[in-house]
Amino acid sequence: MAREKREKGTGHVLYKPNGRVAVTVSSPKGYVDPKTGNVKRKKVTADTEEEALRLATEEILAWERWFEEDFLPKQGKTLTFGEYILDYLEREVRGTISESAYLSYKRDVKTYVERYAIYRMQLQNLNVKVVKVYYDCLTQKYVPSSIKVAVQLCQRTADWLVGRHLLQENYFRLIKPTYEVPDEVDLLPEDSKKYKEVFTSEDIQKFMDAMHQHIKSDYVCVAIFLLETGIRPSELSALQNSDIDLENRTISVTKTVATRLKKGSTEETELYAKVTKNHENRVIPILSDICIDAIKEMQTKTAMYCKDNPKNLLYPIFCTGNFRTSETMEVGFKKVCDMLDIDRDVHITKGGQKKGLCLYACRHTFETRLEEQGYNPIVIGAMLGHTPTVGLQHYTHIEVSQMASQLKSPTTLLSTPSTSTPTKDTTPTSLDDLTEEQEIELVRKLMKKYADKL
Repeated sequence: MAREKREKGTGHVLYKPNGRVAVTVSSPKGYVDPKTGNVKRKKVTADTEEEALRLATEEILAWERWFEEDFLPKQGKTLTFGEYILDYLEREVRGTISESAYLSYKRDVKTYVERYAIYRMQLQNLNVKVVKVYYDCLTQKYVPSSIKVAVQLCQRTADWLVGRHLLQENYFRLIKPTYEVPDEVDLLPEDSKKYKEVFTSEDIQKFMDAMHQHIKSDYVCVAIFLLETGIRPSELSALQNSDIDLENRTISVTKTVATRLKKGSTEETELYAKVTKNHENRVIPILSDICIDAIKEMQTKTAMYCKDNPKNLLYPIFCTGNFRTSETMEVGFKKVCDMLDIDRDVHITKGGQKKGLCLYACRHTFETRLEEQGYNPIVIGAMLGHTPTVGLQHYTHIEVSQMASQLKSPTTLLSTPSTSTPTKDTTPTSLDDLTEEQEIELVRKLMKKYADKL
């Protein structure tokens, strides 16, 4: 068999051993086959090349007429733009990102697209004016960072529809969301009010008193633990008993809990453990005895009330033995704050949302108080699991013992304000601070790392 490529746009010819000729022709207008997602082609076999080409051309033109007159109008009437966004996510995006990220995209669609008329509009009704109204509705209610993903999804879905010849033009890229910048003179005094960002010394003391008095609550120990370690609530959910070393007073943080769709489902979700946010494991020291008390209380309650704990979690849901969700812990934490009369400074934002101190504020409190005491930011960052932002930090390895010697318990700092200044930290914070020995060691590490490239 011999294959011959014809002129661009007219397909190719295949000469078969039996003397017949097969001609393949692509859609002249470049229409995409809805079933395959590729440009539509027609293949016809005949006795001569001319006859095969004529028949193949007739069939592809007939298919294009059907596509334009029947398929496209039907698609425009049966599917809305919102449904096309979900279809785009399922076909083009889901396989390229993690399940938790895919679920996050779907939440953004539900929050920032589904609530508006554009979600229920058919494609033939889309135009620049409609898109501008949608953008204006978003910008009046939300800040730019909140709607960024939703806007990008609309733009990319429209690009996808244009490529499939279902939409004439990408109206979402013709204009951009506009945000009004308020004049400082027009701002009311209350707009500039400073709200609480971390818990105060009095708040921490209330948590500690409740811990010592054994107040009946499942989340006092959680609050103390987060204030003492600074780990993320989702990392606490994934902690196992094997990660806790009370003898050496260390905690290994290797996983975090996230949400994904169940296999084969488009709606049902499940929790699963994945790598930490910066994709690196870390070992942090236990800085105080009250933190150990909090750990032991969680272990005791788990042993008493959780009949089945297959994952050996430090603090699972007692009735199922599964991971605790952030939402569940948040509800319990807020009840504890109300019970202990701790002011979370709940207020209404400009977007109409309720906002106040939450469980994550324990992490901010830990970081803020240590920074106020003048401790080395590299040590604090290593404890919190922050991604290094300075080149030096890639070569500065903080040992657990060094963390423990340099840091003091935040609850100690908060409940008993110290008048003494912290011990001067000798860990370098910039390349200029390196001693000669440290510079030599750094050069050795660099030479070892890039030996194959020198």
